[in-house]
Amino acid sequence: MAQGRALRNDTVTAATEWLTDRAVDAARLGAVRPRGWLTGLVFAVADLCVMSVAFGAAVVAWYLVEHQYELSEYWELWPCVLVFPVAFAGAKLYPGVITSPPEEFRRQSLVVTLVFLVFGTATFLAKAGPSYSRAVFLITWVLSVVLLPAGRAMVRRFFAHRSWYGYPVAVIGSGESATAVVNTLRSQPEIGLKPVVLLHEGEQPPDDIEGVPIASSDRLAMMLGRDKRIHCAVVAMSGVHPARLTTLIESHLRHFRRIILVPDLPALSTLWVTGRDIGGMLGLEVDQRLLDPTRLVLKWIVEAATLTVLVPFMLLASAMIAVLIRIDSRGPLLIGLQRVGRGGRVFREWKFRTMVADADEVLRRALEADPTRRTEWEQTRKLRDDPRLTRVGRFLRRTSLDELPQVFNVLIGQMSLVGPRPITVEEADRYGTRFPLYMKVKPGITGLWQISGRSNLTYPERVKLDAYYVLNWSVWLDAYILIRTVWIVLAGRGAY
Repeated sequence: MAQGRALRNDTVTAATEWLTDRAVDAARLGAVRPRGWLTGLVFAVADLCVMSVAFGAAVVAWYLVEHQYELSEYWELWPCVLVFPVAFAGAKLYPGVITSPPEEFRRQSLVVTLVFLVFGTATFLAKAGPSYSRAVFLITWVLSVVLLPAGRAMVRRFFAHRSWYGYPVAVIGSGESATAVVNTLRSQPEIGLKPVVLLHEGEQPPDDIEGVPIASSDRLAMMLGRDKRIHCAVVAMSGVHPARLTTLIESHLRHFRRIILVPDLPALSTLWVTGRDIGGMLGLEVDQRLLDPTRLVLKWIVEAATLTVLVPFMLLASAMIAVLIRIDSRGPLLIGLQRVGRGGRVFREWKFRTMVADADEVLRRALEADPTRRTEWEQTRKLRDDPRLTRVGRFLRRTSLDELPQVFNVLIGQMSLVGPRPITVEEADRYGTRFPLYMKVKPGITGLWQISGRSNLTYPERVKLDAYYVLNWSVWLDAYILIRTVWIVLAGRGAY
């Protein structure tokens, strides 16, 4: 028995030394070297550039309209732009990791609005100096609110895969939860948490997951916690006894500056959850925003205001598209497709026709002749190289302009501007237990599916995004999706 304990001690010592060489020293020597301060600096520079562009564009645009002021008067105000990164830092927007994009957008918008209110009040109450145009301040505010999320999205797109981006973290857990955390952090580097090691709680762990080394040693957790570069631990332990979890946090994780607990509660909201102290016990308050009539009215107001601005441009674009469709191919201008709406009610979703007249027969022949196409259709209900599309139809699909007539569905209350992707009656079975979530809201012209990869996503990923939207809905999430939709459509990524 003593020999067995000695053997286990030798095994733990060997594993500790092996992991120390691969993880801790790797972090120090540069193989894994995320730096939070550098990530924050990049975001601050991006924010400063966006605010400068917004201010400069507003000044020049209004000068071309009015010609009633000297440009030099406004260039003297440029140093005021430096206030925004300082204000963003106060709102904990740096280093820019972990925070979800909708929450980040909410904080940015509130901070920008507050700073502009202060600037506007100070400027217009001053009795000396030039009189600045209110229009310039208003245009700058609108541009900054719209462009700031785009600027941060570009930073994440170009830098998230760099070794210095984000923070190194130690993942501690067991079972599928720990594996899911590692896979998520590795596949979504934009989150900003770079897993260095997985400390496995259980028997017979594999050698590594996605290149992340694995061991089962409490002593190693203490060593990693003492390391100055690894000060964050993500704990994901499904099925672990609470006493064991408490011991782990109090004894072995006390050296980590930050501990993130990932509960095994997949059916709850993840965006709008607040921790509460209930007599010394941890409580999670989940804000069911879809049950709040005030917020639903606010959603309607935001969409109505957006439509008021966009409808004139949509009508002009629709007239031009109708002419192109009529010239390009025979058939109706519009098609009405049966879709499932809120409460399971079926309605007709209107789109511009993008396919040839005998589209069903063309699809049938294509699927029979090509097994690869048939497999793609069965998995996604879409074809990357769709033989049914007309010349104009391919352009409309790529730009999503074929969906303009859905504005009519919004006006009569069948759809929303933002919501889950409309589905057919046959697709309802593919949602499984998540179909009741889908029926809680109206389907949308745009949504998380459209800004997260569109047709490049698998069907299960699409279902997951629709469920995420319903569970985490808010006006801020809708606003973020609307802004991101503009950039995604212009880029044309994932549309076919």
